[in-house]
Amino acid sequence: MRKMFLITALLILTLILPIDVSSNEVKVEEEELILALLESHINEAVNKYYGRLITFDLNQVEIKEVKRGNCEFCFAVNVDVRTNQELNSMSLVESITFTISNGKVVTTDYSQRKES
Repeated sequence: MRKMFLITALLILTLILPIDVSSNEVKVEEEELILALLESHINEAVNKYYGRLITFDLNQVEIKEVKRGNCEFCFAVNVDVRTNQELNSMSLVESITFTISNGKVVTTDYSQRKES
């Protein structure tokens, strides 16, 4: 009887206790969340730079750096965007930095580089 109680208790505990998620999986989910929240701002920055609608795949956007700012909930986020634009048969990568402060997202830097 006691053995049955211990087995039942262990079974219940394994179902109740949270599952440990590796830090790598959490990081991927956090990056996906950041990109999902920045998607409209990335679109706006790229389209403003080119002066027309430019399409890109969100899976081709890479977060290069996230820095905490001087205030609570202030961040600077740098992303690389691979668009379908080419120059002399070399792909162009847009590097965009956003500042997030007080619920507002502002594009603070935009540069472009060639990538083979």
